[in-house]
Amino acid sequence: MGKNNKNCSINVLMSTYNGEKYIREQIDSILAQQGVDIILYIRDDGSIDGTVNIIEEYSCSYENVIFINPCNRKNVGHIKSFLELMKFTVKDETTSWYAFADQDDVWLPEKLASGIGLIDRKLEATGKANSDICIFYYSNKIWTDKDLNVIHNDSKLDYQDDYLDFFAYPPVFGCTVIFNRTLLLKAVQMQFPERNGHDVFMFRLSCLMDSIIVSDTDAHILYRRHGNNASSGAVSVKKFFIKYFLEIKHKKSYHGMQKDIKDIYQEHSNDMGGKQKRLCELIINYDKNFRDKIALLVWKDAYTRGIRFALIWIGRVILNAI
Repeated sequence: MGKNNKNCSINVLMSTYNGEKYIREQIDSILAQQGVDIILYIRDDGSIDGTVNIIEEYSCSYENVIFINPCNRKNVGHIKSFLELMKFTVKDETTSWYAFADQDDVWLPEKLASGIGLIDRKLEATGKANSDICIFYYSNKIWTDKDLNVIHNDSKLDYQDDYLDFFAYPPVFGCTVIFNRTLLLKAVQMQFPERNGHDVFMFRLSCLMDSIIVSDTDAHILYRRHGNNASSGAVSVKKFFIKYFLEIKHKKSYHGMQKDIKDIYQEHSNDMGGKQKRLCELIINYDKNFRDKIALLVWKDAYTRGIRFALIWIGRVILNAI
C-alpha cells in the first residue's frame, strides 16, 4: 500500500515504548489524515511488549511508515528519543513541515491540514516565506479516558503568539505541535535538556528565534489518558498556582527557564531578534546584577498583557524565580 499524492508533505515523528494496546489506532488515525502527504517516522525506545511487531507490520505494508531503529532499540527516554527522530529526519531536505505524535492518542482527520491552513494564513499576512523564518504551531485538545470517552476540552487558548509567551508558559503539548524545517535546523544543533519536555524546549526556542507562533483555539486530537502516559496529566488552576507560589517561595526556576535561555542564547544569539536577544542577556544575569533586574522590571512589553501577567512577571523577577 502506498501513500497518496497530496499537496503538503509532513514528516510525523513518533516515539514508542510498550504501546501495543493503543498504537494501531493511533497509526491508523495518522495515516488517515486528509489533505496532506504523510511520512510517519517511528523510533522505538526499548519496548518489551508487542509494539515492535506492530511497527514492523505497518512499515512492511506502508511505504510511508519508516521504522528508524529496528536493530538498535536503546532506551534513552522519550525526550532524547524525539531528538533522535529529528536528527534522523533532518536528512530529508524535501519536506518543510514536521509534527510530533504520541503513541496512544487518536488524531481527528483534519488535524494536520487544519494546522497548516492556519499557519499559511498567518504566514501570508507577514509577507514572509516559510524558509525565511521559524514557525511553531500548537492547538487545543480533547481530553479522554482510555476508552476515548470525552472528559473535558481544554480552556480556550488565550495567548498573544509572540516572544513573551515563553514566559507565560502556555499549555504546549507535543502531540499538537507542527513546526517547520527552519526551526528543526536550529533545534538539532542542541541537546534537549532532561529538565523539561522536548515540546517545551522547542516552544522556548521558537519564541526566542523571532518566529511566527500560532496557537489554535480549536481541538483536533483525542488526547488519551490511561495512567501510563509518558507526559504529565492535567493540572487544575488551583494546583497550578499552589505549585507556582511554592516554587516562588523556594526560588525554584519553573522547568529550568533561565537555564534554557542560557543554552539557547549560547547557541543561537546571532539568529535572535533584537528584543529577544536583549531579554536573554538580562535574564541570564538578572539574579546577580541589580541593574539587569531593574531593566526586567521596567520591560514595557510585560505590561501590555494585563494585570495577571504583570504580577507574575514582577514576582518572578523580584524573587529570582525565572
